[in-house]
Amino acid sequence: MRYEKLRPNFYSAHLNAGKLDLKTNHTTHFFFVVENSNDKEYMRQQALELLLTPGLWFEFHGRYRNEWELAFDEIDIMLHPNMDEEEIAMTSSWDDLDSFVDTLDLALETRSIVPCDIYLLYDDEDIYKQIIEKLP
Repeated sequence: MRYEKLRPNFYSAHLNAGKLDLKTNHTTHFFFVVENSNDKEYMRQQALELLLTPGLWFEFHGRYRNEWELAFDEIDIMLHPNMDEEEIAMTSSWDDLDSFVDTLDLALETRSIVPCDIYLLYDDEDIYKQIIEKLP
């Protein structure tokens, strides 16, 4: 399975096995569950690939959330050393699952002028299932 469509413009995929089909004319908001993936080179590779997409929002939850957020920030600075505020990728890490789910729910409820796809990428099935159960 490449990815699973959960709702219109809302998709999920396993971080290590899924494949994304990003639309070039859509912005993208990424939510990561990173409980088991702590390989720094893999983090940097994912950051490089995803920071070249039209997405500017990256949210992290899980044991390695801070390491992932830092990897994305470092790659973003490398790619855009002279960036202004409108080009900066917004990264956040959430230690509380309920806050992470609330932020995801808010993103799902927001209707923007530019089409926006939301991806929930995960490396832990149990946390993924908890998130899906908590979403209204």
